[in-house]
Amino acid sequence: MKYFSRSLPRKKWIYLLGPLLVVGVAVLLEFTHLTPVYIPNPASLLVLAVVVTCFYGGTGPGLIAAVASLFYMAFFFYSDPLEPGWDPTDFRRLLLWGVTLPGAALVVGRLKQRSERLLRREIEERRTHEQAGLRNFTKAEKALFSTVVLK
Repeated sequence: MKYFSRSLPRKKWIYLLGPLLVVGVAVLLEFTHLTPVYIPNPASLLVLAVVVTCFYGGTGPGLIAAVASLFYMAFFFYSDPLEPGWDPTDFRRLLLWGVTLPGAALVVGRLKQRSERLLRREIEERRTHEQAGLRNFTKAEKALFSTVVLK
């Protein structure tokens, strides 16, 4: 398992994926804020951005996306134009999402690590079986050619 013992390489841009997704969702939510398609709870889309980031990038980028999502939620809940300031209900929502989003990032990141580990194990097992089969074929080939008499 020498070849696959290190972790799979990560691209540097993957760490930007989460914040970019969060900014994209935030811009979408802000553009629809005063329209009939207004979304009153940004968490529904931000959780999806965090999960997608974790799925493609792992735990680190997922946690970065979770923090960026929490910053946007703090802005969203605080910037109510009718009632500026913190509503106790919104503050409790923000605290709840402050626990839930990083928790979701950790869970999905752990599932990604587990699936990568199983994939590496499967590849290594197939490589081992392939090498064993090649050795058996070589032995059979030698045995076959040793019985052939050349004239």
